[in-house]
Amino acid sequence: MHSFADLPIGRRLGAGFALTIALCLAMAAVGCWRMARLAGDTRTMMQLPLAKERMVADWYRNIYSGIRLGPFFSKDAQSAANSAAISDLQKNIEALLDSDAERAAFAEIGRRRKAYIAARDEAKRLKQEADEATLGRFLETAYRPAASAYQEAVQGLLELQRRTIGEIANGIDKEAARSQTVQAALGLLCAACGALFAVFLTRSVTVPLKLAASVAQRVAEGDLTCEVAAGSRDEAGQLLESLQAMTRSLRRIVTDVRSGTDAIETASAGIAAGNLDLSARTERQASALEQTASTIEEITAAVAHNADNARAASASVQIASGVAQEGGVAVRKVIDTMSLIGRSSSEINAITATIDGISFQINLLAINAAVEAARAGPAGRGFAVVASEVRHLAQRSAASAREIKNLIQRCTGEVGQGREHVDDAGRTMDRAVTSVAHVRELVGDIAAASDEQRTAIEQINGAIADLDQVTQQNATLVEQSAAAAQAMNEQARMLKQRVSVFRMTAA
Repeated sequence: MHSFADLPIGRRLGAGFALTIALCLAMAAVGCWRMARLAGDTRTMMQLPLAKERMVADWYRNIYSGIRLGPFFSKDAQSAANSAAISDLQKNIEALLDSDAERAAFAEIGRRRKAYIAARDEAKRLKQEADEATLGRFLETAYRPAASAYQEAVQGLLELQRRTIGEIANGIDKEAARSQTVQAALGLLCAACGALFAVFLTRSVTVPLKLAASVAQRVAEGDLTCEVAAGSRDEAGQLLESLQAMTRSLRRIVTDVRSGTDAIETASAGIAAGNLDLSARTERQASALEQTASTIEEITAAVAHNADNARAASASVQIASGVAQEGGVAVRKVIDTMSLIGRSSSEINAITATIDGISFQINLLAINAAVEAARAGPAGRGFAVVASEVRHLAQRSAASAREIKNLIQRCTGEVGQGREHVDDAGRTMDRAVTSVAHVRELVGDIAAASDEQRTAIEQINGAIADLDQVTQQNATLVEQSAAAAQAMNEQARMLKQRVSVFRMTAA
């Protein structure tokens, strides 16, 4: 069984409005009923008493006019019309009489009217027959008292009608007062019931809403330790349960955010430090790249210079190779000449041997001639002298031949040694020519390699320039990243500071 507080607010509001409308309808029904009674009483008053009062009033005016001028009227059309009107009024009034007092008053009016009519007729007769003194005395002693009594009787009926109207009006006033009292009582009852229901409904709505506002205010102030117990299952109770669930979710979120901000702060601090270190190392790398680029430019210039020198050396080696080849040809010619000189020396040695033999034979002949001259004695002294000179010449020729032979032998030995040396020089020249050719090839290769190195170094230089530009851009990006990491660290600290305003129960 659900209590009224567990009903949805819409149903409670509908019940409250239905009760209020029912009370208003009841009050309206009672008011309509009371107003119908007042309308009936008013119609009753308008239909009978007021109509009688108006007819009696008209009767009184007609009587007043007739009494004032009655003695002087002749029996003409005006007098007949007045009498006919009064007669009609009497008949109408008599038909409307509904009380004994009214009937007694009307009977008294009839008697006094008869007396009045008799006095009026007598006054008219005296006016025609008697003198004015008699008429005056009659008017004063008979006519006017009869007319006054008749007028007073009609006025009494008029006052009776007016008293009746007053009583009805008083009754209507009392009924209106009673109706007002009833309406006021019903209004007060409706107001009281509406107020009680409004207070109950308001409390059933505002108390949970105030509690929800208090919880929301505490949450807004950062207090997440509040616990809310929903006392009902209506929208307000559901709101409190939602607030409790929201508070728990906020506690979890704030806990996660605190953990996340701590991690972000630590990570951003590490990133900032790493970025600063990377920025410094990038700056050093950029400086090193600038130095490397400068060194590469110098190396490029040196390689270009080496390439030029290599090409010049290649040209020089080409010339030296030609010269070495010419030297080799000359050495081979010298070798051939030395061979010829060797052969000539051999021939000269043979000739010298022949001359030595001839000198020896001449020396023998001179000795033989000296012997023969000695044998001849004085005849042969001249021949002995000639033979001695020939012998001396032969000895000198032999000595010269021996010297020449020795010289030729030494020359031949030296020529042999020279030939060996020339052969060695030739072989050396051949090796030199081969080495020069090899050097020429190497120098050509060095020149080509130097050109390739210069091209490669130029490419490396361009790459280093691009790398330097990229490094500069990286340095700028690292600085921006460091600034972003620093800003993220500041944001993390600010977020941590913002989140620190929330108070939570210990886990």
